Parts: sequence; C-alpha cells; structure tokens
Amino acid sequence: MKPFTYAPRTHRQNGFTLVEIAIVLAILGFLTAGILGGLGAFRDSADFKQDERQLKDIKEALLSFVAVNGYLPCPDTDGDGRENRDGDNSCTSSSDELPFADLGTHSKNPWGHSYQYVVNSEAISLLTHPESASYFNNETGAPHFEITTEPTASESGDGNYLIKDAGDKYLMGHKNSSGDWEGTAPLIVLSMGSNHINADDAGDCSVFDGDEKANCEALFAGGSDPFIRGQQSRQDNDFFDDALIWLTALEIKRFTPGVLPDGSSGGGGGGGGGGGYPLSSLPDEEFEVEDARYVEEYVNQSNKIKGNEVVDIGELDLEGNSPLNLEGGENTVRINEMGNSGPGNSGKYTPIKINSNDNKLELSSDLKADLEVSGNKNLIRIEGSVDSPITLSGSDNEIYVGESVDYSIVSSGLNNEVYLESETLADMNGSISSSVRVYEKDGDDWNCVQNCDD
Repeated sequence: MKPFTYAPRTHRQNGFTLVEIAIVLAILGFLTAGILGGLGAFRDSADFKQDERQLKDIKEALLSFVAVNGYLPCPDTDGDGRENRDGDNSCTSSSDELPFADLGTHSKNPWGHSYQYVVNSEAISLLTHPESASYFNNETGAPHFEITTEPTASESGDGNYLIKDAGDKYLMGHKNSSGDWEGTAPLIVLSMGSNHINADDAGDCSVFDGDEKANCEALFAGGSDPFIRGQQSRQDNDFFDDALIWLTALEIKRFTPGVLPDGSSGGGGGGGGGGGYPLSSLPDEEFEVEDARYVEEYVNQSNKIKGNEVVDIGELDLEGNSPLNLEGGENTVRINEMGNSGPGNSGKYTPIKINSNDNKLELSSDLKADLEVSGNKNLIRIEGSVDSPITLSGSDNEIYVGESVDYSIVSSGLNNEVYLESETLADMNGSISSSVRVYEKDGDDWNCVQNCDD
C-alpha cells in the first residue's frame, strides 16, 4: 500500500488580472470619451441654434426701433446697454457693444459674451457725412434719409461694410467701375461665440485664426476689411463659432414710415402724401415669418415656384441659364441679387418668366436678364435699373422702376402700367411701348405722361 501523500488543491483566483483591468479601463475610457464628445457636440449645436435665434430677435428689435424712432441707435461704449453719442449727436464710436437696453433685446450670446455692434464708420461725424451715416442721425425731424439715400442698387455709399461667406463669395457688396468691391451693409451685429475680444483690445487679434481672425480685424478696420459669415463649427481643424446678422438699406427704408413712396412700411403707418403710390405695396412682413422660404443661393433648386409660395432669394443663379418660372399664381418672391457665376451659366444671368396671375415680384437690384410676363395682374418692383428686355404679353400688370430704363419694355397685352421713380420718359435710354400707361414721380405725386385716360 502506497503511503498517502497530501497534495494541496489549486483554487482559481477570483477577480481580474492587471491586464484585464487595463483592458476594461481602456474600453471605459473610449466609451466615456465618445459619450462626452457626443454631449459636447449636442451642447455646441444647441448653443449655435440659440445664438441664431437671439440674433434674429436682435434684428427684429433693430427694425422695430427704426420703425418707431426714424433712426438707428449708436453703439454702447460704457457697458450700460444704452447708446453713446457726442455733443453733436454723432456716435461716440462706430464699433462697440450692442445697446441692448435701448432695443429691449438680448445683451449676451449663449457663452455669456456681449454682442458686437458695428455701424456706418462715418456715423462718428454725422454733420460732415450726411449720406449713409444719416441712418443713425437722431436729430429732430428724423428720419434724415430717403429712398435715394445710399447704398442703393447702383451706389454703395461711404462707410458701409463688406460681408463674404467662407468660400470668398460676397454676400453684401457692390463692384465699382474699377472692379473693386465696396461695402453696402450700414449695420452689423456680430457674435464672437465662445471666444471674445473687447474694444479695449483693438488690434490684438493674434489669439484668433482664419476667418475668426478676419472678423476680429474687420471690427477695427472701419469698413476696409470684409466680415465673414460661415458655418459654425467647433472642430479643432475647422474652428469657427462666429455668427452675424446685418441690415440692408432697403430693409431700413421699408420699416421707416414715410420713406418708401408706396407708403408701406413694416413698422406700420406713414406713407407718401399727395397722390400716393398707385402700385400696391409688397407685404414686407411676410418675409419675416417663420414659414417664408429663404434660399441664400438659388442655384440647384427647382426652376419652378409653384403657387402660393413666399420665397426670399439671396442670389438667383440657376444652372444652365434655365429660367425661373413663377407658376400657380399668388406667389410672393423677393430676389436680392442676380448672379452670373453658377456652373454652366458662362457669365449669363437667369431669365425670369411669370406664367401665372396675381404674383408679387420684387428685385432689390438691377434687372440683368430677360423678364417675360404672360400672366395677368402681377405686381413687379425693380429697385434698380432695367438692363434687359421686359416683355408683357399678359394684361393689367404693374411695374415700378426705382432707377433707369436702359432697355425696352414691350407690351402686347392690355392695361399694363409702368411707374418711373427717378427718370422721365423723354430722357430714358431705353423705350416703353406706346400702349403702356406710364407714370412719372413728381414730388409726392405720380403724373401720367403716356397713354393716359382723357
């Protein structure tokens, strides 16, 4: 019999080895980073959207202010939320903080920084620069600007600002006869996002990179450098969290009672005296509502607006020189700029065809492509000049021309009318069919000068 020999049993150790623990910690680290990254991106997205909403509120507050007061406020230079002016009523500075208390609106962006408020650079010397700076003139009798006050469709004015997108395309600007770009935005409100610079730090933009640095430099350049509007992003390789809004001269004039000759203003009240304005007014407020469709660049969109639509187009530039067709009737369309750089356009502007009835079309610049109107009872407002043919085969259409008629307006329809704001039928370079009733502006009245009723 063999002697009994005790051999201790081996037990499996409970718990984890160091290697297993390291693996678990690594996995938890990755998961935590992913969750936090996702939460950070979500928070950034929420902040960006909140910034956009607040800037929209600020724009509405500015338009309400000019509608009530007849002028726009100067920047706040001492941080109390009120505008600051010198003894001659000129703005103390053309660039500082938003006068939020005067406007009754937001004082800070979602990151807790003040909004930057930039006004026409010549508003610091109102008495010697009465043109574009007059939007900020609060002297008795305001407003001190009128429909012809620059910037207009053909003149940029002095002291206004250039705005570009991140792709180096100009959103606000006018190319002069020398081919240089000049600013056309009298007012800008800028949110610098999570990073910020104070007015006391003028010129110290070294903490920024890329387009954010460009916006910082533009704050202190007095209009010589363009502002940049881009897509907000917090990615390290593409960091840009600035956002901005601006007012155009046309918006300011629209909302100031008594400035536009049709008597329509977003602020209510006012209007031209005398004979008034025969052309029915466009519903300016419809372009401010939530369900208006805003298209910054109308390039790859459908070439049909199909009826009962309200569309605000930043730049009309359809590919292949396809025409923009207004169909279905009762559309309200505003075109801010006619572009000629779309792929396939070869430098050609987009024609416009109105094939239906009861549409309202406003062009905030010159007409640079053919306009064909086969529908009836359409209201067409051209703020600039007529630089391409207009053909009216429909009837009972009304056309307002803010500047000059340098091409032909031909009509085969009945009871079509043209209203000339700035020139006379006798002096124009273009021509208007003798069957068209033509009105010329005389003070506050409109006088019929062709095909008038006896």
